Amino acid sequence: MPLRRGLAPETIRDFGLGFAPDSRSALKSALMAQGASADALVEAGLLIAVEEKTPYDRFRGRVMFPIRDPRGAVIAFGGRLLGPGEPKYLNSPDTPLFDKGRTLFNFDRAGPMARKSGQILAVEGYMDVIALAQAGIVHAVAPLGTALTEEQMRLLWRVAAEPTLCFDGDSAGQRASLRAALRALPLLEPGKSLSFVNLPPGQDPDDVVRTGGAPAFQALADRRQPLVDLLWRTELQAADMSTPERRAAFRQQMRAHAQSIANPLVRRSYMEDFRQRFDEMHALRTGPAMPSSAIRANGPQQDVPLALLNALLDNPAWAADHAERLSMLRFGQPDMDHLWQAVLDSALDLVAESAQYASESADESAVLDKGRLEHNLTQSGFGGLIAQVRNQQRLRFRSTRQPRLARPNRISWRRSISPSG
Repeated sequence: MPLRRGLAPETIRDFGLGFAPDSRSALKSALMAQGASADALVEAGLLIAVEEKTPYDRFRGRVMFPIRDPRGAVIAFGGRLLGPGEPKYLNSPDTPLFDKGRTLFNFDRAGPMARKSGQILAVEGYMDVIALAQAGIVHAVAPLGTALTEEQMRLLWRVAAEPTLCFDGDSAGQRASLRAALRALPLLEPGKSLSFVNLPPGQDPDDVVRTGGAPAFQALADRRQPLVDLLWRTELQAADMSTPERRAAFRQQMRAHAQSIANPLVRRSYMEDFRQRFDEMHALRTGPAMPSSAIRANGPQQDVPLALLNALLDNPAWAADHAERLSMLRFGQPDMDHLWQAVLDSALDLVAESAQYASESADESAVLDKGRLEHNLTQSGFGGLIAQVRNQQRLRFRSTRQPRLARPNRISWRRSISPSG
């Protein structure tokens, strides 16, 4: 198969490719003749032991790919069938030396170069790595037949701040990219992320370099997109945005993705980025954002946004009333605008959660507790700003017939935000 793929003899030598004959005992006989025991070969994953049967060769009739640790020592093998059959690819099992989820093919060669250049590329399979290397792209690695794991991501981050992932240009490759993005979210740190290369439909890196060489692949790599862009684009393409409820579901899903980020600074940055994208979507659909003066209230206009903010902090369930219109409210101050959107988003999350509790005949009262709302917001970094808001002014909605401050209720809330004015 390597020759049919057009691999040069130098490439075959550099990667140590070999061949396992279609025999159940060829490797066992050769290694035992050199003093290896059958038990040791089973432990190394080279033989398969079945109860009451003689151990036999694991790899038969396959092109063989040595798998090395970061120092270059061979710790396992991968094999590809020459003809039809399943499985097409076969790896060594996990052994005392080899953990598939913690190992990347070709990391021993690509890692040192990545430390110097700050660039490392993860692709799907052995042949992608080898074909790219033959074309002069020598900083590629591959997981071993499984989705990219957290430990493999940490290995990539050891040598580059923003590794690039390039999976096949088919639906399976797109799903793999999304899985990798979601798996990476909890691990993100300031300055540490992933980027993604989109390949033409039906092509893999091997196809690209065989038809267009390294320049064709590099042109695609130069257009790689950040993790946040891939996540937004992929989820938006799959979303139904035809109704307010479905748009709210999309917002809730994106907020959940952001909330999965452990680092508070990165989590807040993602929340702000998503809010800005939501705002842009609103502007395209409904026109400019609604200024605070557009909300009718029975009190001084300059105090209306603050009154609404305090009311929502005290009554998370009220977020369900004209949520899309509320999302257009602006304070004219970036910090307050971010806080307002965070309060609204978190309150809507609690409303959705309480609806689920209600559908399960459970007590949803605790879900909509204002203490939970403030706890969630504090976890997202808004605790100090909320304290300032609480300590500023406690303006309540005024009744048109009563000059004194009146305690807000849901009727006055709905009237204040009613689009009919």
